[in-house]
Amino acid sequence: MEKASKIGCGHVEQPWYTENWYMEDLENALEGAGVEVTEENMNKLLLGCRGIFGDKTMRNEMLADRARELFGEE
Repeated sequence: MEKASKIGCGHVEQPWYTENWYMEDLENALEGAGVEVTEENMNKLLLGCRGIFGDKTMRNEMLADRARELFGEE
């Protein structure tokens, strides 16, 4: 783990990647779905999106896929 800490990955408490989502992203999602962009619709979508990224199963699988790509299958 010593080598990992030299590239910023040594501390479990510190994320190595984060995402920021903005109100514009919600606006774009509404527009893309053909829904009118109103304050009410924005609030409904915002509340409905809370927690949708909590399940990291797909993201963890993406990491494992990339590890297999880079290092081969064990």
